[in-house]
Amino acid sequence: MTANLDKPPSVEAVARPAFDPALPESVVHMVADLADAVPQLLADDSTETLTVSSTEGRFILGKSFKAVVSGVIVSAGTWLAEHLLGQPLAAPDTDLGHRTEQIDTLARSALDLLQTGGATVAAAGACCAVVAVGFQASQNRRMNKALGQARGHYVHPSWLSADAVQLLSRAQQAADTVLCSRLHTQDMEGLGAANRVQLPERIWSIAQSLHRFSRAQAASTRADGADGATTIQELLEGEQVALATVRSALEEQVLALEAYASRAQEVDRIAAERRAVEQVEARSEALMDLVAETAASTLAVGEINPLTEKASAVAASLAEALSAAKDAATAALPPGR
Repeated sequence: MTANLDKPPSVEAVARPAFDPALPESVVHMVADLADAVPQLLADDSTETLTVSSTEGRFILGKSFKAVVSGVIVSAGTWLAEHLLGQPLAAPDTDLGHRTEQIDTLARSALDLLQTGGATVAAAGACCAVVAVGFQASQNRRMNKALGQARGHYVHPSWLSADAVQLLSRAQQAADTVLCSRLHTQDMEGLGAANRVQLPERIWSIAQSLHRFSRAQAASTRADGADGATTIQELLEGEQVALATVRSALEEQVLALEAYASRAQEVDRIAAERRAVEQVEARSEALMDLVAETAASTLAVGEINPLTEKASAVAASLAEALSAAKDAATAALPPGR
């Protein structure tokens, strides 16, 4: 089975952002969603810093603020109540006077306790607010450090021209096909291990080249729109020829990946056919034993034997497909490092 490589796949896929595989996974995980939402943060010439407000930080800060306000209100309320009560008055030396003095003492003790509790809550809230602010500052430092590490190691589809986006999409789709195939998952001919390392490197190399191509194409288009002398126009025409050459070279790399993906699909198809034939052959052995007990054993064996020949043919086809896939991988992937 061969793929039609003269045109891109009929189902248009959306190109995904590309990261340099040399970036640590922790950095990619930290900045991926943010970079997808605001890709200019990772542009080569970007110097922007970011202030991140996390859900956890906002929650802690909000609770801390409420605690401070509540503590201040309680403390202020109890202070005002004590002020209104004034200084304790001497009670008459009677049972009623003693009970009044006890009630006054208990009330003042309760107010003191409330005031102390309010002040404690306010202080605890203030401490939590400081922790929350510190947490946010730490997150901001970590995020900005990760953004700094990722700048220059990221390509977003919005930075590419329309034809460059199409080429990146085709390359990523071909890589996905290979990575989902038995050729990769079962590490046939050792290609699974090679794919894990070399496919991301190839996609990143293509994405980088497409980014540079798109910038050069945009600059050439702007210059082409300006009036100029004949000599300048000739130079611009030469520039367009050079850009067409670059695009053709990049498309050759994509075509090589698509050829590799086609070979991987062929291996999948033949492997599935071989498994089906082996299952039928296994059943046929039991069937041959059963039929051999009858008078028609010679005829039955003659009918079932071709299954074994079919299995051998499929096995040979699989070996040929694996060899072709290995050759396609050599053409599509960069040399191992």
